[in-house]
Amino acid sequence: MANLKHLQIDHDDPLNSYYITLCHVYYFHVTDENSEKEKLQAEGTIETICSLLFHAINIEGTTIREMDNERYVKEYKRFYNDIIDAIRECCKNEVDFEIFLEIIDEIIGAALTLANAFNKLQSVKEEYMEEVVVDEALKEEE
Repeated sequence: MANLKHLQIDHDDPLNSYYITLCHVYYFHVTDENSEKEKLQAEGTIETICSLLFHAINIEGTTIREMDNERYVKEYKRFYNDIIDAIRECCKNEVDFEIFLEIIDEIIGAALTLANAFNKLQSVKEEYMEEVVVDEALKEEE
């Protein structure tokens, strides 16, 4: 199994089956010879399975689907397009599932790092505002 820092993969996890299914959609149903209708049908299928894959990502024991909305917005929402693009490209290019997991794990790590940076920024900002209030209060007392 891949060396993952953030993702958790269980034996009954649907990620592998979703991934294989999406790879098959690309392999069997996406060709240059497809009619416009077939291309639209394939695109709808791809969007649906990408969404299933995205929402089944398990981070620290919670899937994105089950995650608290506030946490999702704070940590992962800004990376939605990056994760979906990674899912699409990995499936389209038949990347090994283990490598796919490592790629998604790295994107999740980047999302967490950015969320931590913004938390630190917010803390510094709050501390600064407290200092300003205290300084203004001291000036008024003088």
